[in-house]
Amino acid sequence: MNKKIVIFLVLMIVLGLAVQADRKMWPNMLGNLRFGLYMAENNLFEARLILLFKGEIGLTPEQEQKIENMMLANEDGSRLGDDIEHVHDMRVAVRRMRTAFRLFGEYYRRGSIKRFQKDLRDTGRALGAVRDLDVFNREATRYLRQQPKRRRHDLDPLLAHWRGQRETARLALIAYLDGKPYRAFVQGFGEFVRSPGAGVKPVSDVEPERFLVRDVLSSTVWQRYETVRAYGRVFDRAPMATLHAWRIDCKYLRYTLEYFQSLLGPNASWLIGEVIALQDHLGDIQDAEVAQGILGDFMAQHGGPQNDQGDVILSHVAAYRTYRLDQQASLLATLPKAWGRVDNARFRRRLASSLLALDNSRKER
Repeated sequence: MNKKIVIFLVLMIVLGLAVQADRKMWPNMLGNLRFGLYMAENNLFEARLILLFKGEIGLTPEQEQKIENMMLANEDGSRLGDDIEHVHDMRVAVRRMRTAFRLFGEYYRRGSIKRFQKDLRDTGRALGAVRDLDVFNREATRYLRQQPKRRRHDLDPLLAHWRGQRETARLALIAYLDGKPYRAFVQGFGEFVRSPGAGVKPVSDVEPERFLVRDVLSSTVWQRYETVRAYGRVFDRAPMATLHAWRIDCKYLRYTLEYFQSLLGPNASWLIGEVIALQDHLGDIQDAEVAQGILGDFMAQHGGPQNDQGDVILSHVAAYRTYRLDQQASLLATLPKAWGRVDNARFRRRLASSLLALDNSRKER
């Protein structure tokens, strides 16, 4: 299991973002958290979550200082721009936070999280402008490596164009990260996650309200799965926008399973892997679709009267665009197979078994 998710799960339960599990679950979760301490990826948000539980975990002063020093590592790396994974990791952290608010936000008072949702959305957009260009460049580089040596510079003008756009986006990202709104967000959000119970809706002591994990997780997971499964009826003729929405719903199902993986028994890891395979497949289709538009824009901007060299450049870009179109067609042709990994009786049986494990684990306690 990705130990970042264990950390995030604990925060969700304690703060009420999730559905406030039984206190008897704490020892096992804290054990997982302690084991995963050094495996957690270090980024702006999730390192703070480790520090939130430093007392329960039993961190030494040296460990605590190490986490403090690493906490802004991805933000600093995103500024430098020399390693694309810094931007990717920070963007993933933001997406997970946004998804958590979407999945569990009903357990908060609306006004208490609204400002953070907006700040996370703005941060994600600033990071996304850089990350998207990193992905375009990565895929084009892979394509060139498959070509004969004499053709490996065919896309140099295109790559140079993207580098210029990326630098513009990176400078905009730096300006955003240095701006007062973002710094205020970092401070405010840090205080928020360090304040257990902040913004949580009150729960009646006398009225039967569904808020425990045992009361809501099963129906939540099945609803997420049913939402994903509904696309199976139409995906073979659906427009790209629908396939993109399908990917997003797969992400919600995946994250729901990941947040509660430690409670769902041994089948949870397999289930998550199958959902990830479908989500990634749909993501590759979407990436190819976006690439079509980006390449088309480049060709339109550099069209018109051309000299011989300009015509050659456009022909190389057109060849790459055809390659991406063929790649997308292949992905669409194999989409039924990817969907079959999730739409089958074995998957549903294991999903049901995982949800039964939730009840069984509680009885054992």
